[in-house]
Amino acid sequence: MKRLALISGLIIFAVAIVIFTGCEKNVSFTEPSANLAIEKGLKSEEINFVKWKPEFNAKLEEVKAFENLNKTALPGIDYKIIEREKGGVVGGEKTYGNMVEFPAYCFPEAKRMEIMLVLPNQENSGATVEFLPNQKFDKNVKVTLSYAELDFNGDPHQLKIYYFDEEDGIWYNVPIAEVNTDNQTIVFYTNHFTRYGWGW
Repeated sequence: MKRLALISGLIIFAVAIVIFTGCEKNVSFTEPSANLAIEKGLKSEEINFVKWKPEFNAKLEEVKAFENLNKTALPGIDYKIIEREKGGVVGGEKTYGNMVEFPAYCFPEAKRMEIMLVLPNQENSGATVEFLPNQKFDKNVKVTLSYAELDFNGDPHQLKIYYFDEEDGIWYNVPIAEVNTDNQTIVFYTNHFTRYGWGW
């Protein structure tokens, strides 16, 4: 009888230890995932960035030489005052098919919104498009990026869009809403402006 009580006591003790140490591991396991967004981000060297076609990049290099002139006259750059109550579109033909559509009431007051191609291929990120000013919006805006001038011959459905977080120096993947192979564009929605690049 004493032997049975001793064995039962040992089993209960062993189960308690397993449960206790299991809980300890679960606590330490969940702590790093509190910052899950950073864990999913990638450093520049971890992404296969796509570059502009050589001839298009040469065109951007020429524009770069005149960047201190009146920017409104340069190809690849567009800006507009967007009224809060109406929304609007910045970009399009002048920015080689790259544009942003703002719904009404996505920011508290009228704003000057600028879209520009980052010139030229960037050493650490390839072809990028930068939207200014860097800020967050009250609603998502629709971003259309054109891949027509990219040095990429693969399946456009395999392209990925990344945005750069300047605070932590990390690139994050953006969920793509639509790939339009007729217009050679990729559409996604975002609530903030920054620099965006293509990868695969």
